[in-house]
Amino acid sequence: MPGLNDFLEKNGIAHSDKVICFPDYTPNGSLYLLNRSGWTAYNGSYPSINQVEMKKRIEAGARYLVLSDYNPLVNPVIYSHVKKFTGSFHDISFYELDSDTSFSRGFISIICGRSIINRLPGKECREII
Repeated sequence: MPGLNDFLEKNGIAHSDKVICFPDYTPNGSLYLLNRSGWTAYNGSYPSINQVEMKKRIEAGARYLVLSDYNPLVNPVIYSHVKKFTGSFHDISFYELDSDTSFSRGFISIICGRSIINRLPGKECREII
């Protein structure tokens, strides 16, 4: 994908950084396109991801979450590990993951019509439509 490597470098996502890609309907297509190593949610299985799996991936070195749609942020397990928005390239969004894998943080999700507002204590609110 033309310009993607320049975007990644400009936003501090090094070639050696491991990523988690959601969703991916291939075993590793998104990793191949990004030219990065990491993990995917093959067949779009991100709704079933749990705290243990996320913790293992982060402890194994995952530094960024790569989303080709915004639905995974509705999942509190995934959202609770997002540290900050890094940037977007076309329809792909990049988020830095929080290396703090303690699960004592609370999660609040407010559903209002079509909007979902997610909030973690100490973090800004994000609205996902």
